[in-house]
This record gives sequence, C-alpha cells and structure tokens, in this order.
Amino acid sequence: MFCQTLSFRATQDCSRTPTRISTPVETSCRERHSITPSHIFQPTSENYGQIRLDENLSNSDTFFVRYTHDHAEQVANRAYSYQRDYESGAMQFATLSETHIFSPALLNTVRFSYSRNLISGQSTTSPRITDPGTILQPGQDIGGFTPASTVTALGFIAADGQYVNNIYTYSDDLFWTKGKHAFKFGTLINKYRIPEDGHFNNRGTVAFTNLSNLAQGIYSNMTALGGTLSPSQARVWGQRTFGFYIQG
Repeated sequence: MFCQTLSFRATQDCSRTPTRISTPVETSCRERHSITPSHIFQPTSENYGQIRLDENLSNSDTFFVRYTHDHAEQVANRAYSYQRDYESGAMQFATLSETHIFSPALLNTVRFSYSRNLISGQSTTSPRITDPGTILQPGQDIGGFTPASTVTALGFIAADGQYVNNIYTYSDDLFWTKGKHAFKFGTLINKYRIPEDGHFNNRGTVAFTNLSNLAQGIYSNMTALGGTLSPSQARVWGQRTFGFYIQG
C-alpha cells in the first residue's frame, strides 16, 4: 500500500475568474483564500500469509501444523520533510497439535507453539546530515535540536533499536468421561525470552531559548547521554510460567 497526499495553495484574484491554482503571489485583491501547504509522504507496506496442514494419522490420531507470518514497514515523516523514521514490525506464529483417542471415554490433546514479535525503529535524515558541527555524539546521527522555543524542534525516536518478544508454549489437555461425569485435566507452560538492543538517546539533545542565543551558541539545555551511562544496551529478559488445572 502506498499513500501520498499533497496540499497546495489556492489563490483567488478578484479581477479574474474563475479561481486559478497557482504558486503564492501578491495581488491587490481584497479577499484571498489559501490552504496552508503541507506534505504527507509515508510509504507503508504489509505482507502476510498463513499455511496449515491437517493429517489423519490413524483412526485414533489427528495432527495439524499451522504457520502465520506478518511483516510491515513504514517510512514516517516528522515535522521537517528531510527527517525520516524507518519503522518495521514482524510477527510469526507456529503451532503443532496432536490429538489421540485412547478410548471412547479418554482423549488427549497436546500442543507446542512458538510466537515471535519483532519491532525496530531508526530515525535519520535524508539526505543524511554529516556536518561535525551538528553532531553531538561522534559516530552517531544528528540528535535532538531545538533552535528556539517558538520553532518546531528536530526530534528523533528516543529509544530506537530492535526489540523482540519470543514466547514458547506447551499445553496438554486430557478429557475423561466416567458415567454421567466429565473431567478435564491439563497444564500450560510458557517460556518468555525477550532480547533487545535499544539505543536510549545516544545522540544527545541541545536546546536554545531564542534565535539570538542560537547565533551566539548560548544553549539553555544540553544532554550528552541518555538516562543511563551506557545508552546503547543489548540485554535479554526472560521468565517462565506454569499452570495446572483440574475441572469436573
């Protein structure tokens, strides 16, 4: 999917009809109607698909496997046309399941599943700004820049990088019928593994109160690093959950 919207300025000259679309011009017309120009240019794509296989292994065994994949990308604009946020996300889901009939009164279903959710983002300028006089952290892209309190700031994703959420799941459900009674036993076990490589304000920021201070190099606030001593952090989080149940 691709989307582009372009706004233009409409000028009406009272001495001429009909209304014409043109670039801004000065006229003696007492009445002028205009639309503030703006540009929205955010190409976005998403691709997804699913595949499933079902198999009857025997009269008492059935099996299925399913896989789903979804991937999306977007180039997002900020306040200035040369500033870009490159964002992407991907989701994957896989499931294997087997059902076995032991007897007319006893049935068991076991499942293994895996899910992965990946999100990444990166801010940059296009064309890239490489002037050493504008780079707050050597080797990095331009950081946050506020030329004056009355001027829109140049910003970026505060925690760009890559973030992944992996979940491994095992479940087992046993169904047992005894006379007029039905019982269900089962377990659900999850393992979470969450690696991330985030960059927390590793470009720095600088702000000026007004344009006069900007010209003199008198800043009101400057951040050399983010909220941590090591703004670029690669780490892994993890946890496990166990659940058991009996239902009658």
